[in-house]
Amino acid sequence: MEKINVRSPHFIRTLAISKDYVKCELYIYAGQSVVNRGAVDYTLINRTPASGYSVFEISELIRDFIDIQFDGSYNSEMIWVDYRFIEGTDAGGDDTPFSYVEGQAFEGYGYFEEGAATTLTPINEQKLLQSNTVIVKPQNASVRIPIIQDSTYSVVFSYKGNFVEEYNITNNINALNRIAYLNDYIGVDTDTYKERVIQGTGVYEGSSCLDNLLGMFDFTPIDRIIVDGDTVIDIQTFKECRFEPIKATFVNKFGAYQDLWFFKNNSKAIKTQSTEYLANIVTTGTWSATNHQKTMINNNGQEEITLNSGYYPESYNEIFKQLLLSEKVWLELDGITRPVNVSSKGMNFKTQLTGKLIEYTMKFNFSNDIINNIR
Repeated sequence: MEKINVRSPHFIRTLAISKDYVKCELYIYAGQSVVNRGAVDYTLINRTPASGYSVFEISELIRDFIDIQFDGSYNSEMIWVDYRFIEGTDAGGDDTPFSYVEGQAFEGYGYFEEGAATTLTPINEQKLLQSNTVIVKPQNASVRIPIIQDSTYSVVFSYKGNFVEEYNITNNINALNRIAYLNDYIGVDTDTYKERVIQGTGVYEGSSCLDNLLGMFDFTPIDRIIVDGDTVIDIQTFKECRFEPIKATFVNKFGAYQDLWFFKNNSKAIKTQSTEYLANIVTTGTWSATNHQKTMINNNGQEEITLNSGYYPESYNEIFKQLLLSEKVWLELDGITRPVNVSSKGMNFKTQLTGKLIEYTMKFNFSNDIINNIR
């Protein structure tokens, strides 16, 4: 099934021989795939060029139908896109429509060097909807991976090399379930799980606050996830002793929610903005020295928060890059999910060769005014 990343252009084309025009009918819908397409959403018409190839760019039209909303629940945010071509001539009208091409659209994107996305050059075609195969998380926090349910395969969780749980994935044609967020050992009530709880969720053997302070990532992981038999994800658990880790959730390159933890110090600030005007403080020929001549109106403010990541492996440079490029970001603060915008507009990528310890400081603006002014 064709995968469409709507934040990048997606081109479809057909070759029309001895035809005057080509129509492209787009059907964009949620729910079950293939069933109940409903009325056509867009009909695009192209006069046949000399080459015979009619090309249509469709991602910009599709994106209007994807409404990303996150409240702490990890839902599947994608829609179905089916299209078909209809050739025709000015004299004879439309020919019989071609068969439908089935597609699935995500709030994802491709990098410039990956080239244009077409039916011949798909982008982000993988079962694991994230770039990293190492996950860093706090002790006692769940690990969550986004996968696409488009075929039959398995996701296996292990602890200390021992099997714990296996998810058998099958093709799911419901848009509400197409992206699955597999949580860490859900519902397991075994001796292995009890041992995990006692020792800490996936904590490294011998790890300590000192180890984490030094940014040491050389321990053998005792948590591991294997996707489709070959993609191995290692879990590295941080035991943070001074600060309360803060979780950022963002829409990544693949159009899926992804968690990223900030382990170290955080600080809040406030910025205010208002309008002033000169008021008349004279009443019946007298004036009051206690009245405001320069009167302030529409005084409101916005909060920002600065977070420090703590130490991360070098492979996480790609994840921080995707966070900067994301248009949808949330922070979980005091158990409440808050929408934010990344106000940091750049960063210098660090490497273990030159920087030794890799950490980043990023600023976020809360995406609402402090005083509720929604009317």
